[in-house]
Amino acid sequence: MGPVGFVLLIIFTVNSYFSYAVSKTNAVSRIWYSAARDKVIFPKYIGQLHKVHKTPGNAMLVWLAISFVLDLIMGVIFGPVNAALILLTMTGICIVTVHIIGNTSLTFFSHNTLKKTGESNLLYHYIAPTIASIVGLVIIYFTIETNVVDYIAAPTMLNLAFFIISIIGFLWIVVGAVAVTLYYKYRHPETLENAGNYDAEVDIAENS
Repeated sequence: MGPVGFVLLIIFTVNSYFSYAVSKTNAVSRIWYSAARDKVIFPKYIGQLHKVHKTPGNAMLVWLAISFVLDLIMGVIFGPVNAALILLTMTGICIVTVHIIGNTSLTFFSHNTLKKTGESNLLYHYIAPTIASIVGLVIIYFTIETNVVDYIAAPTMLNLAFFIISIIGFLWIVVGAVAVTLYYKYRHPETLENAGNYDAEVDIAENS
């Protein structure tokens, strides 16, 4: 590789991590902000926009603080490389599961709402989301299976961490989503009914 190639590898690696960190923070903070704005799970503080830039600054700060503490703890316990792989395994499972839930929701929404207006599309709203969900389930299955088999074959602390984090990542989304939905459905039905009803101009005016 040589010294020049080694330096370029470092630059590209650092750039990749920074790019991932920015995109991840951008995506998660906006999801948290949207949920807090709709009064779901998160406190009102996270649903407030920055006074000057009109960005979900509070959500970003909370997300970055939690990520920093979690990364630091995992890094001390397992080392930076293994900690990164463990956390990426969990976030990967969570992200794929979220996409599966989103795909399923799109199909139900198309069947219950768009079908009445004639906007339902067999390819876009039924076939494509279903195929994507099946692929996602296959990925999750083999990821969890690999971690379970590895732990059974070699029950080390590292393999145990991969095993536990895989199960937690999947259950956190599935069980959490069901629990939260049922809670708001029966305790705060008005919150679910109004979720997603958003006026950008009003929101910006209120946060000015």
